[in-house]
Amino acid sequence: MTKAEEEFLEQYARSLSVRWADWCIRHGSLPDVDSLTQSEIEAWAKDSTSPMHPTLKAIKELGIHKIYWDFALEQGWLTKKTPRTLTAKGFSVAVNFLKR
Repeated sequence: MTKAEEEFLEQYARSLSVRWADWCIRHGSLPDVDSLTQSEIEAWAKDSTSPMHPTLKAIKELGIHKIYWDFALEQGWLTKKTPRTLTAKGFSVAVNFLKR
């Protein structure tokens, strides 16, 4: 990954943290993304006319993609244990993004 791609990844993940923080405030925790396999997500993406699993609907609404999710976990923005929520550091990232 180039330096420019890494910077984009970080900044986009920061922007997503705002949606994730809002979701945590309203619902208590993030959807159980870890319960879905990548193949389930990809199968739904190929046939988006089929009824959407509630977790998939939340994933779509929250813009969750594995690369951004994994980045947030590595940065300590999400709890390690499920049900996942933003950590204090994750909420700080979201607040700072909003203050820009």
